[in-house]
Amino acid sequence: MRIGTYFEGKHELSGVCHYVNVSEDTDIEGYVLTIDGQNYCAIYDGYDGYRSYGRLHPTSKAQTNPFPKQVVSIHTEIVKGRDRDTWYDTDYEYITIRNEQGEIILRVGTDFSDAYYPIGHLDYYPQNLPINKGK
Repeated sequence: MRIGTYFEGKHELSGVCHYVNVSEDTDIEGYVLTIDGQNYCAIYDGYDGYRSYGRLHPTSKAQTNPFPKQVVSIHTEIVKGRDRDTWYDTDYEYITIRNEQGEIILRVGTDFSDAYYPIGHLDYYPQNLPINKGK
C-alpha cells in the first residue's frame, strides 16, 4: 500500500524547514520541503500508535527557509521485510533525496528491520545540500 506522494528522477529542491504540527491532521514534528515549487511535508503517521510509517504528502504549510533551487535526485527504494504478525513478505518504501554526488539529503519512509513493529524514518542531512557544501 502506498501512502503519500512519490517522485522519481531529477527535481528542484528550493526549501527545507522544521515544523511542529507539520501536518494539518496530526500533532507531530516534521519537515516542509519545497520540491518543484510545491510544498510537501515529511512526517511519521501519528495515527498508528507504536507503528510508524514515514511519508511525503502535499501541505499548505508555508516554507520558512527558502533557498535557491538545488538540483536533486529523488528515488523510491523498496526494502524487503517480513510481517511478524502474518509472516508474509512485505515491502517497505523509502523516498530518498540525494545531491548530484549521491549523498543523502533526506530520507523518509518505513523499515521493518528486526523490530517487532515497523519503524518510520525521517533523516535529514542539511550539510549535503549543494548550497551548504564548503561551508
